[in-house]
Amino acid sequence: MQKVKAVAIICITALSILSFPSFSYSLGISAGVSTWYAHWDMEENTGDMDMGEALMYGPMIALRFSPAWSLSSVFLYGKFEPESDDPNAGPDTIKRIDSDTVINYSVNKYFRIYAGFKYMGYDF
Repeated sequence: MQKVKAVAIICITALSILSFPSFSYSLGISAGVSTWYAHWDMEENTGDMDMGEALMYGPMIALRFSPAWSLSSVFLYGKFEPESDDPNAGPDTIKRIDSDTVINYSVNKYFRIYAGFKYMGYDF
């Protein structure tokens, strides 16, 4: 039993040493506020509808794990008031949320590879 423990400790120690590079990099964190002044036109089967203009705003965060890898996320929220003369044209206010999350890898200082997802939600 003692032999199994010794082998396990040696294997875990070896994996730990080999999995960490000889240099270290501190985690970089950036946080802030993002804004976007958006004009939104919506197309329906019955024709175009001008949803108006609104300021979308929300938090953003970015994490840099190494000189090559980083992750960023932005969340935006805004209220749109459609511009229409017809009172039966649609809702008075539309709440919109928009979220983007991206992970990227820097191949070199001129070329990066991005992957991520975008979510857009509406509350009529």
